[in-house]
Amino acid sequence: MKLIRLKIKRTSTAEKTHYDYPACYDAKKVMFGPIYEGALNENVALINQRNQGDEFIVIGTSDKDAVEFLKSEGGQEQGFEFGAKEITEEEALADGNKWTRQTEKIVDQEKVLMILAKVARNEPLNQTEKDAIDPDNPEPGINKSKPFEESLNEFLEK
Repeated sequence: MKLIRLKIKRTSTAEKTHYDYPACYDAKKVMFGPIYEGALNENVALINQRNQGDEFIVIGTSDKDAVEFLKSEGGQEQGFEFGAKEITEEEALADGNKWTRQTEKIVDQEKVLMILAKVARNEPLNQTEKDAIDPDNPEPGINKSKPFEESLNEFLEK
């Protein structure tokens, strides 16, 4: 497995963000990611300060497919210099930790709505229901996303 940092062109308007990828980019061959530098609002200001509006992503791919991705290194396409570089696990971890945050998400909407209804009626919650709304508890309901390091390790262990 290989980890690659790619530079892509990012164009933003108030309504949307558009990405231009190098010709060698094949989403079907991406086994991990892409992890976007601009995923967090605090990073967008840094991206916008760059003259060309470029953004970096980290992807993981097979050793065989990495050869194709790395062909874009230093190449010119569509008037924009794309670049791809193989990176170490430590570099990928540093990028991922800067570009992502662990978030809370509802994984069982029906259960959470039932709990909310009980709370609105001032009915007591049982332990399973309390666990379901505790993001740090694995009980389905409201849970946290995986930390970046855990996702990266799962990819590398394949």
